[in-house]
Amino acid sequence: MMQEAIPSRDPAEQGQKALEREIETRKKTQEALSRSETRFRTLFDSTSDGVMWLDETGYLDCNEATLRIMGCASRDDFCARRIGDLSPRKQPCGTDSSELALRWIHAALAAGSQRFEWVYQRADDGTAFPAEVALNALKLDGRRILQAIVRDVTERKKAEQTLLQTRLYLEQATAYAHEMSSQAALAGAAKSQFLANISHEIRTPMNGILGMLRLLQETSLSEDQRRYLGTARASGEALLAILNDLLDFSRLEAGKLELESLVFNPHALVDDVAAMMAAAAHEKGLRITCLVSPDVPLTLRGDSGRLRQILANLVSNATKFTAKGEIVIRVNVESKTPSAVQLRFSVQDTGIGIPPEKIGCLFTKFSQVESPVTQIYGGTGLGLAISKQLAELMGGNIGAQSKLGCGSEFWFTVGLNNHPAKN
Repeated sequence: MMQEAIPSRDPAEQGQKALEREIETRKKTQEALSRSETRFRTLFDSTSDGVMWLDETGYLDCNEATLRIMGCASRDDFCARRIGDLSPRKQPCGTDSSELALRWIHAALAAGSQRFEWVYQRADDGTAFPAEVALNALKLDGRRILQAIVRDVTERKKAEQTLLQTRLYLEQATAYAHEMSSQAALAGAAKSQFLANISHEIRTPMNGILGMLRLLQETSLSEDQRRYLGTARASGEALLAILNDLLDFSRLEAGKLELESLVFNPHALVDDVAAMMAAAAHEKGLRITCLVSPDVPLTLRGDSGRLRQILANLVSNATKFTAKGEIVIRVNVESKTPSAVQLRFSVQDTGIGIPPEKIGCLFTKFSQVESPVTQIYGGTGLGLAISKQLAELMGGNIGAQSKLGCGSEFWFTVGLNNHPAKN
C-alpha cells in the first residue's frame, strides 16, 4: 500500500522553496527580455533606413543605418548633437532648420504622426541630401518620445529630375516639331500653288505653239523641214505632258483636285486608250490586246477622265519600256454591290522588267528606277505618283509585280457607281 507524500510544514523550508521558484521565474523573464531585446536590436540595426528616437531636447538613440546615413562616428557622437545640427542652416522653403524641426516635433506629438521631406547634412563631409521622414509618437519609460524613420531619397530625386528634364525636352521637341510641321505645310502649300500657277501660265502659250506647228505641217514643206517640224511638235507635246503632270501633282498636293461624276462605258474607254497608244506601239512592232471580262457593266458613273489618265499612263509606260512582244490590258470585276462596283485594271508587258528591290519606290514622287533608264527613255517620275493618288481618291489602290528581263504587270483598282444601261 502506497503512502502519499506529506508536504513539509517547516516555514523555513517552504520559504526557501518559494524563493527558488521566484528566482527561477525572474531568470526566465530576464532571459526572455534579453532575447526580445536582441531580436529588437537586430531588426533595429539591420534596416537600411535610419531609425532614431528623439524628443524636444535632442536625440536619444539610433541604429547603425543612421550613423552611416548621417556620417557620424558612433551613437554617442550622434546623440550628443542637437536637433537641427545635422541639417543646413535653412531648409529649401527658407525657414531655419532648428525652428522648423521643432514645429514638426510638436505637430507629431500632438497628432501622433507626421510625414514630410527634409534636407540633412552629413557630419563628416558636409554633403547635403534629401530624405523622407516619418515621425511616430510613442511612450518609453512613462514619457512621450518620437521615433523617426529617415530614408535617403537622393537617387530617387535624381531620377525624378532626369525624368522632368526628359519631359521638358520632349515637350520642347514636340513644340519644335509642330512648328516645323506648320512651316513645312505652309511651304508645301506655297510650292503647290506656285507649281499650279506656273504650269497653268506656261500651258497657254504652249498650246498656241503646238497649234501653230500643226498648221505649219499642213503647208508645203521639204522632207527635211517636215522632219524638223515633227521633232519640234513631239518635243512640244512632251513638254505639255510634263506641265500637265506638274499641274495635276500640285492640285493633288494642295487637296484641290475634285473628281467628276460622269456616265461612261468602261469597254469603250479601254478601246479608246488602246487606239490612242496603237500608233506608238505599231512603230515598235508591238501588239496591244484588250481583255474585258463579260461581267463588267456597260455603263458606270465616275470620273472617266481620271480613269483614262491612269490607264493611259500605265499603257504608255509599258510601250516605252517594251522593245518587242505585246501589251495586254485586262479589266475584271473585283467586287460589286447593287449600287457600286470595284474594277481591277491591269497592264502586262514583255519589256525590260524591274528589279524587285526597286518596286517599292515606283509610286514615289520624282522617283525613277535608275538614271540610265531615265536617260534612255526619259520621264519626270511623276506619272505613277499621280496615278497612285488618283486611284486612292477613287477608292482604290495601285501596285506592280515584275521580273527583271521578263516584263512587268501594273494594276490598279477603282470604285465606281452603277448606272442603269439604256438601249
